[in-house]
Amino acid sequence: MAYDRACGPQKRDKFLSRFCSRTVWCLATAVISLLAACSKDQGQQVIAHVGKSVLTAQDLTDALPEIKDSAFSRLQQERYVQQWLEAELLYQQALKEKIDRRPDVRRDLEKLRKDYIVSVFLAERVDQQVQVSEAELQDYYQKNQEEFEVAEDLYQLDMILVETLAQAKEVRDRLVAGEDFSLVAKEKSIDHNRELGGAWGLVPLQQLTPALASVVAKMKVQDISQPVKSSLGYHIIRLGEMLKKGQVRSYDQVREAILPRERAQKREQVYQKLIAHLSEQVDLGIDRGE
Repeated sequence: MAYDRACGPQKRDKFLSRFCSRTVWCLATAVISLLAACSKDQGQQVIAHVGKSVLTAQDLTDALPEIKDSAFSRLQQERYVQQWLEAELLYQQALKEKIDRRPDVRRDLEKLRKDYIVSVFLAERVDQQVQVSEAELQDYYQKNQEEFEVAEDLYQLDMILVETLAQAKEVRDRLVAGEDFSLVAKEKSIDHNRELGGAWGLVPLQQLTPALASVVAKMKVQDISQPVKSSLGYHIIRLGEMLKKGQVRSYDQVREAILPRERAQKREQVYQKLIAHLSEQVDLGIDRGE
């Protein structure tokens, strides 16, 4: 009451919201600490609960199957437990308020249920039946060469971005000495493509800043540039390949673009055959009112 009078209802609600969120986060952190100390065989150990609903160690493992032991994985586990606690709190309150009994909610739930069942059915009866052979991909490539003509000069670039000139010189020395570009990029680059080994793919000069474009335009295939300064830092560039306007991209360059097209076409064929087969099994039609 004293707090209400001193701060008012708005500040009180804000304080309570922060307090609850912090409480849930602390619970999640404590839970993960306890879990780490427990035997890995205790998969059914309850690590969190809201009323009678429980989250077990096995549930956490199933939800995050690729998690490895590290500070980052620990943070992911804490966040998952926090989200589970919050979601379960909200779900149980929604049930208390009988949200699930509303006609509109029941209708939407039934639609979601039906859509999910159909998606699983199609995955098993259609998607898993679609197979595209290498010969079919090659055939498409040979018959549609015009699709793969280069509309403008393209440069296949790998790039490493670092903060200082000294770092850039060190990186270049390592690359010139023969170290693997992708490994050095993953270790040193601060660019968003670092996890791709610094690969930028095929890009036109127009997509590069003027400073980078002027350097790339003068490079030869497999050249490694000197450090190039930009507003982001210092770039080390490797030119892997260059395609001239009108040149046809190689099969290896476009294979992954052809595959989804062929899969989509075959999937449609399998889908239509399934619909035709099922239609023969039942009485169906569009009923028009008189």
